[in-house]
Amino acid sequence: MDIVSHLLIFAGAIAAIWFFAGLIVTSIDRVASRFRSSGFIVAFFLLGFLTSLGEISVALNAVLEGVPQVSAGNLVGASFVLLLFVVPFLAVSAGKIKMNRLFDGWRLGYVLMIIALPALFLTDGALSPREGIASILFLVSLLWVIKKQGVPSAAKEEVAAENKRLPFFDIGKVAVSAVVIFLAGNLLVTEAVFFANLFNTPQSLMGMILLSIGTNIPEIAIAVRAVVQKRSEVALGNYLGSAVMNTAIFGVVGIVSGPFIVDRSEFFISALFVIVGFTLFYMFIRSKDVLSRGEGMLLLGVYGLFLLTHVYNLVRGTV
Repeated sequence: MDIVSHLLIFAGAIAAIWFFAGLIVTSIDRVASRFRSSGFIVAFFLLGFLTSLGEISVALNAVLEGVPQVSAGNLVGASFVLLLFVVPFLAVSAGKIKMNRLFDGWRLGYVLMIIALPALFLTDGALSPREGIASILFLVSLLWVIKKQGVPSAAKEEVAAENKRLPFFDIGKVAVSAVVIFLAGNLLVTEAVFFANLFNTPQSLMGMILLSIGTNIPEIAIAVRAVVQKRSEVALGNYLGSAVMNTAIFGVVGIVSGPFIVDRSEFFISALFVIVGFTLFYMFIRSKDVLSRGEGMLLLGVYGLFLLTHVYNLVRGTV
């Protein structure tokens, strides 16, 4: 099979994930869009999980095929894409994004720290089961923080009432879409390994650059829809939830497949960008509980520099 055929298969798999993840998101987003104060919370938990199906599929297939490095790179890159590309894009397009009070102050910093864990754990060039367990424990502590903060009882009742009215047709769409996304993820992993071998680059780097954008197509679609519908709060809840879910998947991959080796230099660079980017993200939102258009543009610049740095290293490694 020639390179064009591999590119077509890769593009087809991404298109399948985009379309069927869109079906899943539409079913849940129809519920979340009816909420007011609880919209952020529903998006954080439900949309955050469902829009991570692409990453979950890649992780499962990478573990089954014995290339967990692909998934590790994908998860680091996916969280970076979410918080330093998609969210800033939403802020620039919508003018600003307001942070929900559920993650005000130090809680937002704690969430960002958990999202940054995969990049930080890989700076030594390896992932061990111990680090996987640590990732899961931090997530459990986050659930405790959210529970301690509390969710308004009215929001809980509203969520329960809406879920009772979910049609079985939507449940069927979720089940079928999940199967298709899993199969498409298998193709993505296979093609990522092919291109990594073709260009003589680390499999983890291919996952961080190439797959991270492809598996976040559903989130990018949500960003566009949120700008049109002026539902930026729900979209932001989805992105934080999806990024946190990436850490959960990372923890499972570490426990099941660790220890394994990754390219240390690339992840050391990524960790530096994560620290700078997430610190700016926290400072901007912490100052006035919003992310402005100008601040979004600055974060987009950080992501652009991150991408250029890795692309340069990728090209340099092939010449």
